[in-house]
Amino acid sequence: VRWSNFLTWRIVPTESLVVTSTTYLQPALTDFGDFRALENLRLSASVTETLALTVSFDLRYDSRPPDGLAALDTRLRTGVTYTY
Repeated sequence: VRWSNFLTWRIVPTESLVVTSTTYLQPALTDFGDFRALENLRLSASVTETLALTVSFDLRYDSRPPDGLAALDTRLRTGVTYTY
């Protein structure tokens, strides 16, 4: 059984830039040394009113991963968002 906590924030420093983050921390209730952490960080920069460039970074960490799996896993994605 795990205790699930999360924190989400969003910053809009300019009209054309949005930064969003969601962080999860999931410790085991019987052993706080056994935990999982997840992070999603996203930057979105408007090019036009309907088009934006995005960069997303995902991080997953498990302090006690199953055999054969790495404790840390990351992913970086880039993309284009069209809003109509």
